[in-house]
Amino acid sequence: SWTDKVANYGSDFNASTSMEIIQHEMLCNKEDLPSMLALHGEAVLRPLYQPQLISKEKTNVINEIGERS
Repeated sequence: SWTDKVANYGSDFNASTSMEIIQHEMLCNKEDLPSMLALHGEAVLRPLYQPQLISKEKTNVINEIGERS
């Protein structure tokens, strides 16, 4: 999976959403930057959505909205 590929580089990632923005944060070693940018581009341009992960992320977003309210 994409997350496994990122983890293989020893990198970390997170994302957040708001009404107008989807923000992705990726931390990696500078020598891995070209590979990480390629992986991120792949995820943005050709996403593969797994139903169980979509369900989990929906729960995360709902919880974040509740925390902001």
